[in-house]
Amino acid sequence: AFLLAAGIEAPNHVIAHAHWTVEGTKMSKSLGNVICPFDLLDEYELDAVRYFLLRHGGLTDDNDYSPAALETRRKDELANTYGNLLGRSLVKSITPEDSWPGAAANTDPAESPLAQKVLVGLADKVNGHFENLEFARGTDAIMVALYEANRMFTNTEPWVARKKLKQGGLSPGEEQVVLEEVSTNMFWILETLRVSSILLQPLIPDAAGRALDALGIPPGERTFAAARAFTTSEQAAARTFLRPKKGAIVLFPRRDD
Repeated sequence: AFLLAAGIEAPNHVIAHAHWTVEGTKMSKSLGNVICPFDLLDEYELDAVRYFLLRHGGLTDDNDYSPAALETRRKDELANTYGNLLGRSLVKSITPEDSWPGAAANTDPAESPLAQKVLVGLADKVNGHFENLEFARGTDAIMVALYEANRMFTNTEPWVARKKLKQGGLSPGEEQVVLEEVSTNMFWILETLRVSSILLQPLIPDAAGRALDALGIPPGERTFAAARAFTTSEQAAARTFLRPKKGAIVLFPRRDD
């Protein structure tokens, strides 16, 4: 009524989130436990705060804030599961070439257990959740994909394969087998990072953008439509990594406890 009286068109939709409590207690000025999200920016990155509020919050049930919960989401999911996988994958000892390992890799998603398990249909699933404002569910699907990519990295030990190739002593046939295996594994880990980074842009635009820069993804290939399509060997060969001259890329620096 006030808007109409002022000659301002009323909105078609009004989105109101549920209540936020603080460590299980209702926010109250008298208790002195009111949390201002803007004050958190003095201590945390904007991406981390936005991610926590969307990942941990919701529109129906009450949401609870605690410093420990924010720190856990930032450390376990953003810094370790996401950022650490990107950093480990792009070091020269693991991906020595400046472009994606497409030439020696099997880029057929039908033959990739990782793609079949977590990437097929992921973009549509996440987009559906985001369209319904179910950011926690959408982000959970992305994190599942990144968990699986981390597990693949650990289980396949690409550093061992790279060491074998560097030391030499393998027959041409053995060398080809090792190269194809490590190239294929790393291709699909990078592909998981690419798709996940595109889908994470609404929540952590700065970090996701830097990750996509590091992966060599052009600005025009960062849409949901791009996340639905798998990278071809030709596209992989055209993507040049952007990484620091020394050390690994760090999306979320370690914080002193």
